[in-house]
Amino acid sequence: MRWFVTGDTHGDWSRIWNWLDKMDFARDESISVIILGDAGLFWRHDKKDANEIIKHHEENYNVHIYFLDGNHENFKILKQYKPSITGIVNISNHIHYLPRGFNGYLALSNRLARIAVCGGADSVDKFRRTEGLSWWKDETIIDEDIDKIPEDDFDYVFTHCCPSSVFYENKGCLATLGFVSEENISHESEDQLEKLKNKIFYKKWFFGHYHVDKELDNKHRVVLNDFIELF
Repeated sequence: MRWFVTGDTHGDWSRIWNWLDKMDFARDESISVIILGDAGLFWRHDKKDANEIIKHHEENYNVHIYFLDGNHENFKILKQYKPSITGIVNISNHIHYLPRGFNGYLALSNRLARIAVCGGADSVDKFRRTEGLSWWKDETIIDEDIDKIPEDDFDYVFTHCCPSSVFYENKGCLATLGFVSEENISHESEDQLEKLKNKIFYKKWFFGHYHVDKELDNKHRVVLNDFIELF
């Protein structure tokens, strides 16, 4: 099996479909893509956006898409879907949601990789959004989300935002809105992920949210448009 990670899509999955068309994978290859939050599958209250994306994907691609929640999700709708016995939420045959606290294994082409997942982030522009319409309090990571992940060793950690220490060490390239004063931005979710960082061991941490593609160091990678294969 081949696994790839990519960043925020904000409801425009054409970037993924165009990439799949360009790659032209063999029909018998097992391909999965993980979106690191802000997939934007659910946004409209009438689910029209989700229904259109699901229909197009299921009719045209035999590829599994897994997504974390970000801060731009309609959590009221997302929480209507319940996890399967595996802990994964199956939205359709090929589209799946990885809820906060999920931990398990990915079957890569030559090994099993242990993973931990925690979506969520704080909207830096929530002051101009409407609660329950364009942002939801559920976006922020809480203690319970972190507590679900055991103190253990992981090959990969997948989150939407990053731990606060990683953010402040790379603040120059991770600030998403230059016109918003840092004094007005909440970093509760980054602080929560710092707790996670301090209680686990990991080889590589992938995250989205900051709208940039950059290898920050040998353990932390922020992703937007890139498709990175896991080995």
